[in-house]
Amino acid sequence: MAARDSTTQTKGQDAPVLVTGGTAAARTLAERIAAAGFPVIYALAGATPRPNLPRHPNIAVHTGGFGGAAGLAHWLRRRGIAAVVDATHPHARNMPHHALRAARKAGVPHVRLLPPPPPLPAAADIVPLADIARMAELLPRHARAFAALGSRGLSALASRADVWLIARMISPPAFFVPPRWRLIVGARGAPRMTVAAELALLKTSRAQVLLARHAEGSRNMVHAAAHLRLPVLLLARPAPPAGARVLASMGEVLDWLRRAGR
Repeated sequence: MAARDSTTQTKGQDAPVLVTGGTAAARTLAERIAAAGFPVIYALAGATPRPNLPRHPNIAVHTGGFGGAAGLAHWLRRRGIAAVVDATHPHARNMPHHALRAARKAGVPHVRLLPPPPPLPAAADIVPLADIARMAELLPRHARAFAALGSRGLSALASRADVWLIARMISPPAFFVPPRWRLIVGARGAPRMTVAAELALLKTSRAQVLLARHAEGSRNMVHAAAHLRLPVLLLARPAPPAGARVLASMGEVLDWLRRAGR
């Protein structure tokens, strides 16, 4: 997808901060940075149709890829970016590495926002896994499963057409869905379901196993599965890039920006 860049002009004369986003937390962070007086360029990959965007007059939007780490480094220099704040999803696997390599190559300060993962229920039957391919291997044949992995995450399960799978996501996957699968496609930005609502959904689905990511968005679903004593195949978040400066909160990011010589 070709990049669409509305960053030809930002308010004020200061060099902008690049925030790589795509989540509700990233939007909030971009708005807080802008409200603190920093011009912001909010970058999206462009994979989600009609994404929710931050709203602040000091925020411009870049949509689309950069051409890998080398392309991003060139873009950072050309745009005169003052700092890179990588606020992509905690389970993002490629962009965090591209952002760090590009920032180092361009000589731009870089930080990764990575809040701690939510606590897990003590009594839960959880199998932590490093990747979804391993999850696909461990699924029993003809199992009834509920998946909260996102549309991209489901691609590694596409070979398991034997499984009766109900999958919840924001946008439909870009591959043929096996006949035994049922998709629940919800609106981006919809209110998070309570534990009671997740419990009712798991009961209705008659799920025998939950497939989920260890992420804030799956917290209530994992707690509901623990209440039902369902096994959970849980995708662990990838480690941050080696050598990256990692901050756990938006307040820490703002403090870091203020100390970065702006």
